[in-house]
Amino acid sequence: MLSFIRSKTVGVQPQEDDSWMVHGRLDDALYTVDLEVRVSRPDLVITEAIGSLGRYTTVRCRLGEEYAGRVVGEPLGAGLDRRLKDEVGKHGCRHLANLFIDCAQAAARAELADFYRRAKAENPALEPPEALRLFLDAHPGLEDYLQAN
Repeated sequence: MLSFIRSKTVGVQPQEDDSWMVHGRLDDALYTVDLEVRVSRPDLVITEAIGSLGRYTTVRCRLGEEYAGRVVGEPLGAGLDRRLKDEVGKHGCRHLANLFIDCAQAAARAELADFYRRAKAENPALEPPEALRLFLDAHPGLEDYLQAN
């Protein structure tokens, strides 16, 4: 018999202002965490971040909502993970920090998928490894960030 279930979802949607809107949600018996992150394109910089904790375990967790906005202006990439863990996780809620990392990685992967779709339309012979190399040439800070965890 199950005694604990955790659900985490992340969705990415393009916006009319040429940005990605990412929504993440973590929900279990202890936490309900929602996060909205807007990422500009093609530079992949965070332009908005709003965290909300509906259910949490400590008063400090709610501080994560305030700290989530402190990474606005930061580009996506591995350095962002450390900043999120330090700013949002240590001072607020590690669950919100981890959800934020998932959202940021999803936005980077959405940008890669869109890049591949457009590049493949221009060059039907383009193979995924070559498209990834071209993408990373344009976004060198994402090389480690796009690796599967």
